[in-house]
Amino acid sequence: TALCHASRQGCVSSMATLLEYKSPVNMLDTNKNSALILASGAGHIDAVKLLLANSAAVDSINSNGMNCLDIAIHYSQPEVAIALLNHYRWREMMDNREYDGNTPMKRLVEKMPDAAELVLERSVKTGSGPNEKGGVKITYDFCYVSEDPSQRDDDDLDQVEPFQSMEVMVENGREKLLSHPLSQALLKQKWDSFGKVLFVTSLLMYLAFLISL
Repeated sequence: TALCHASRQGCVSSMATLLEYKSPVNMLDTNKNSALILASGAGHIDAVKLLLANSAAVDSINSNGMNCLDIAIHYSQPEVAIALLNHYRWREMMDNREYDGNTPMKRLVEKMPDAAELVLERSVKTGSGPNEKGGVKITYDFCYVSEDPSQRDDDDLDQVEPFQSMEVMVENGREKLLSHPLSQALLKQKWDSFGKVLFVTSLLMYLAFLISL
C-alpha cells in the first residue's frame, strides 16, 4: 500500500497526508508487514511515533512471526525499541512468542541493554499504601525475567527452554541489569525458595559425613 511504502522510506509528511485522508493504518504488504513493522525495521522513529499516535496495531505479526518490536531488535534499532516500549500497549509487544518461542526479552538483554532496562523499570510498581513493614509498597512483576513453564501454551514447549534472564545477563556481562531492583528481588525470591533448602541439605550431608569418620 502507499502507506506501507511511505513508512518504509520514512516519508512522514506523505504518511501524515495519507492518514489525514483515512488511509487504513493497519493494511499489510505481501509479507504481512504493517506500516508500523516496516517503519520500525527501518529505524524511522518519527514515522513510528506518527503511526502509534494514529492507533497502529502493535500486535500485528508478519509472516516470519515478528511484530514491530521484534523487527526493531532484529535490525538493531534501539531508539525505535525504546519508543515502542514506552507505549502504553508495550506488554502486547513483549508477549509475542511467534518468532523464536520466547518473548523479546532475551534478545533485548543480548543486543539492547538500555531497552531491556526499560522493561525492568516498567515491571516495578510503587503503590500508594504501606507494606507490612510500614514502608512503601513495591510490586515486582517477574514475567519477563523468569518464565514459569506452567504458564506456557506453546505447542513447541519441549523444543524451547523457558527463558531465565539471570543466565543471559551474566553471559553478556550486563552488570547494570543484574543490579536492578527487579533482578535483585528475583534473586532474593529464588534464594528464599530454593537456596536456603539446598544450603541446609548440603550442610547436613557434610555433618553426616564428618560424624561417620
